[in-house]
Amino acid sequence: MKTVGYFVPTLGNNLEWLDLSLQSIRQQTCQPELVVVIPIGKSKLEDWLLQRNYSFVYEEKPNLSNAFNVGIRYLKDTGVELVGFLGDDDILAAGSTENLVSAFHDKKVVAAFGGCTYIDETGQNLFFNKSYPMLKSVMTIIPNVLPNPGALIRTDSWAKIGGYDENLRISMDLDFWLRLRKLGKFKRVEHPMSSFRWHSNSLTAGSRAESNTVAREIQRKHSKGIIIPIHVLFAPMFSLLAESILLRSIKNSKINSR
Repeated sequence: MKTVGYFVPTLGNNLEWLDLSLQSIRQQTCQPELVVVIPIGKSKLEDWLLQRNYSFVYEEKPNLSNAFNVGIRYLKDTGVELVGFLGDDDILAAGSTENLVSAFHDKKVVAAFGGCTYIDETGQNLFFNKSYPMLKSVMTIIPNVLPNPGALIRTDSWAKIGGYDENLRISMDLDFWLRLRKLGKFKRVEHPMSSFRWHSNSLTAGSRAESNTVAREIQRKHSKGIIIPIHVLFAPMFSLLAESILLRSIKNSKINSR
């Protein structure tokens, strides 16, 4: 099996969720490498990690894109070939790593991912993102359909495209996917990949308007030729439609769980 590792950026605001996230990585049968990326000056968080024998490194800037790059660089330098990200409030599905690694038997594959379950603050399932790979070809028009938590990429591919754009505070994963797809194939596996926790304090859920605006700007930057006018005409409509479906799915799930 190719050497695989995960990085988890955190501010340490919810240690219960962080513990669940880190344990879900430790419980993978292939025992992947793991490093936690933290800000400087978090002495209580450092002690908490040391007591549980977790390795950690410091982010160089107060910037999530920088934390991503720091985590991947650290793992790459330790010899990791395949690297994945997990949020400090997300959970990696059992058996996820082994299934994703199998996708890289094809040397043309640069990224592998699976379906992602959205959960709420209590761990209640909200809905399932099936993450169809054929939508990759229209990612400059439709909202991002590729979940980041738990997905694996080749570390050498990360290096070839210059890592994550540290000028982006949000939607940096969309920009990264759009640049990465130029290097090779994205492979979807049938096994569920991770659970993404949807709550008001998360960057994704708490900044929806900003996220959608920045995402459309990123899409325009990566559009060429006939795609440019198509994006101008249809991207806002697709964004509103996707947002409506997302919020309705969450609302219906909460009603049904009562």
